[in-house]
Amino acid sequence: MDVRPWKFLDDYRGKYFDSEWPSLAQMFEIQTERFAERPCFEAFSPKHLTFTYKEARQQFDKVARWLVAHGIKKGDRVAVTGKNSPEWGIAYMGIVYMGAIVVPVDNAL
Repeated sequence: MDVRPWKFLDDYRGKYFDSEWPSLAQMFEIQTERFAERPCFEAFSPKHLTFTYKEARQQFDKVARWLVAHGIKKGDRVAVTGKNSPEWGIAYMGIVYMGAIVVPVDNAL
């Protein structure tokens, strides 16, 4: 019996990734297929806000399109600052999805 907790990834090899391990974006695609309607990002303050995996994935595309429309290209560095929030995670992943490099900046600086 194979007890590797990551064994489920074998079901997605060849569909989402071909390497030994999936990238962050590839892993998110897998999780979105598995858990599309489950909460992915949630905030409680200043108001309660929840994004499912499917909704978050759609937001990544919006961010990626906005970046491209504003001249950001694959390989460019994009700084992200802000408090821990769904919006921060969505911005981060939108940058990853469009192929730019995320440069996280501590918002307390």
